[in-house]
Amino acid sequence: MNARKPLFMTALAVLISSASAFLAGCGGLSESIEEDLSSSYSFFDVNPESSGEAQRKDISYRIGTTLSSAELPSTADCPFENMRAGYKIDGWKFAGDEAQVPDTIALLEDGTVSSVTVTPKPERFYVSNWSPITYFVVFDANGGSGEMERQSLEYDTESPLAGNAFTRNGYGFKSWNTVADGSGTSFDDGASVLNMAESDGATITLYAIWHKTKITISFDANGGGGTLPPLQDITVGTQLPANPLTKTGHTFSFWSATKADGTALSYSDGETLTEENWPNEDITLVAQWQPNTYILTMESNDGTSTSEQQEFTFGTEQPLGGCTFSKTGYSFAGWNTQADGSGTSYADGESISLSEDTTVYAQWTMQTLRLSFNADGGSGTMADQTIPFDSLPFTLPQNGFSNTGFNFMGWSLAPSAQSAQFQDRDEITEANWDEFTYAADTTNVLYAVWSRRIQFSMQPDQEKISVTYSATGVTFTSTEAHSSYSWKISGGSIIGSGSSITLLYDDYDDGVRRTLTLIMEDDVEPPELPVTVSSFSFVVN
Repeated sequence: MNARKPLFMTALAVLISSASAFLAGCGGLSESIEEDLSSSYSFFDVNPESSGEAQRKDISYRIGTTLSSAELPSTADCPFENMRAGYKIDGWKFAGDEAQVPDTIALLEDGTVSSVTVTPKPERFYVSNWSPITYFVVFDANGGSGEMERQSLEYDTESPLAGNAFTRNGYGFKSWNTVADGSGTSFDDGASVLNMAESDGATITLYAIWHKTKITISFDANGGGGTLPPLQDITVGTQLPANPLTKTGHTFSFWSATKADGTALSYSDGETLTEENWPNEDITLVAQWQPNTYILTMESNDGTSTSEQQEFTFGTEQPLGGCTFSKTGYSFAGWNTQADGSGTSYADGESISLSEDTTVYAQWTMQTLRLSFNADGGSGTMADQTIPFDSLPFTLPQNGFSNTGFNFMGWSLAPSAQSAQFQDRDEITEANWDEFTYAADTTNVLYAVWSRRIQFSMQPDQEKISVTYSATGVTFTSTEAHSSYSWKISGGSIIGSGSSITLLYDDYDDGVRRTLTLIMEDDVEPPELPVTVSSFSFVVN
């Protein structure tokens, strides 16, 4: 590279720079002075030494300025009248005898100017090389999806466009176009292109142009009835028809399909096929059915409560719920679809299935009470009784049993009872009907309830006095040996002096409570005071 620069030129540049600064501080130079400090360089599109048709462009530079190759005119700021389309200026060369290149101009090995220091002497340059421009093609999916890199192309070099890598559901790629709506210049996928732009760095956008693809959709009733013809040659935007198919005991839920690659699809009734749900291939839609739920209503039919409900799924048997109703005087006898029992009958707990909402009514059978009587320690006989519920109220027969030393208190459903549930000649009514059992093979037994005629507020001390009952009275006997005994009744009257005493029921059956006291004495020295052995109260009924 020629990089020499004479000392006087350096001095000149410094002098001119200093003078300019001085004059600028004084208000600036006039236009004529400015022109005197500038030098006009000429630039040609071809070597003017070898062509008489060279185009010329003059540009002024300030004397003393050093210009790098990048600061020399470019295609943009040196527009010749007839520019070479699709090409750009690629460096400058000195227009003249290469042996006479001034030291103010530095050259590269290939003769291209590297830098220039401006002098008052005009110089001439011509384009070193016209290089083809580089331009770019950008691809726009235009509603599709995916990515494609920008493609770099060179002017006057024919190159194929990059293959389409975009996709769009429900559409097939048609071509590229310079306008998104397809009204511009069209290019096939991978087409060879040449000189699409003439400016260096220009960008051309190509838009993907799409066409709707067509498919056929068939329908499978999946156990249902009816027909639904296939949809042929349909495109994105088609709405599925409302499902006319039916299946007993079921409600249509949705359509399902499986693509060839195993992808599962589903569509609602009447759904519109969009780019988002488009299957991209012929498919068969299979109807999906949901079994219906039916309600079984159980009515008490004049029993307790009003109604209860139970859910049934079509095609699935389950037990009819256990009856929780009751009806006084009646026994539950199953269910029927009619209140009067004229419909279909079902046993309680029977396994059934429903195909519609159904109501069943509790069926009732009138109860009949069967009674027998038990003396429960007494004696005698009494006839059995049969009492239908609709014959209430029913009066119990008078007690026909007897029991020596006992009073009849009434009746009980349990043997050896201490208290009576029913009195003699009591009435059986709806209020106490449920105290009995009404199974067909069951007889209810009423046991006589007895109480002794003598009742104690506190039993005699059995370790000191024994008690013996008879049909006419009760005998008390001291269990201890003493010299003498005194039995005193209420009020202090002595009614006996032996080791035992008998009280007749008939002597004391006035219902008055009395106290009986046993006092004993023994013959000892010195004599002891009388001792009360036992004292207790009683009443005779």
